[in-house]
Amino acid sequence: MPIGAEPAETLVSAGELDGEGWSLIAGTDGIEVSVRAIDGGLHPAYRARGVLSAPIGQILEVLHDSATAAEWIPDLASEEVVVQPSAFERITRSVYAVPFPFADRELVLHSRLSLDRDQGNLVAEAVSVDHPLAPAVSGRVRAHMVRSRTRLRPLGPDRTAIDFFMWVDPRGRIPEFLAAFGLRQAPFKFLKALERRAQTAGYALRPAYRDLLRELQSRLQEEETP
Repeated sequence: MPIGAEPAETLVSAGELDGEGWSLIAGTDGIEVSVRAIDGGLHPAYRARGVLSAPIGQILEVLHDSATAAEWIPDLASEEVVVQPSAFERITRSVYAVPFPFADRELVLHSRLSLDRDQGNLVAEAVSVDHPLAPAVSGRVRAHMVRSRTRLRPLGPDRTAIDFFMWVDPRGRIPEFLAAFGLRQAPFKFLKALERRAQTAGYALRPAYRDLLRELQSRLQEEETP
């Protein structure tokens, strides 16, 4: 059974995400949001960076919990796990409510969590995929996530640096100005909602995440050693 594709390096590389060309469009409550046009894309990419007042372990658990995702992610109507081959990889289907008269959007995403030892971050990446267990549903439009990347780095017990990037095409019949308005707001709204949820979540950290965080902490200690 196909799991999905690798992150779309040929469409937007990791180097491009951290390169020049970003324009700051908002800076509120410790979060900076930037925009950048990318060759080959109808819609621009958006990036939000800042520090969340929440533990990195709780952030990971909140992001993992599909059953409660609709309780805190703005405009999310539902999220389900289609298949999960490991603790760090899965395919999900998410449905986003869109105001009438436009159709709701859904994303089928292949997500992976990994440790970037060179940069000292945890990295969660996601791309849109087709999957036989997540067929198209009449009345919805299948949006396309070209690439999403979230980098996390602990700054203390209750502070986490975050760098969130998304390049998504909502597709379907939404006026350009409405699509742009929604996408401009999405990164900030998502990060602040994630922060609020993680501050009060109280999850027991799963062993796989505990081991990954231990490995990350070891890497950060190496970085601090002269």
